Amino acid sequence: AVGSDDVSIKITHCGVCYGDVVWNWNKHGDSMYPVVPGHEIAGIVKEVGSNVHHFKVGDHVGMGTYVNSCRDCEYCNDGLEVHCVKELVYTFNRVDVDGIITKEGYSSYIVVHER
Repeated sequence: AVGSDDVSIKITHCGVCYGDVVWNWNKHGDSMYPVVPGHEIAGIVKEVGSNVHHFKVGDHVGMGTYVNSCRDCEYCNDGLEVHCVKELVYTFNRVDVDGIITKEGYSSYIVVHER
């Protein structure tokens, strides 16, 4: 479901890199199956929440390795969520704030916070 600060994206393209292989083959012993990898994502905005101001339906967008963070630490407050030390959530193989394991780039859709 799309929350008031969320953007729903129909995934049209996704890159592949060695990180996808690492998690798919459980090379670090921390994979959460089923793994749906992909963290180099491009797509089209299909729906936006009522508080979203930077995106609109039909926009072409891209996103990288992270889908969520604490949004409250010094890094997040400075717009540097990739350096979050509290709750950094990868696009796949991590548990998001709603308790669901993220399954991303090779999925059909992704819902992310506007930030």
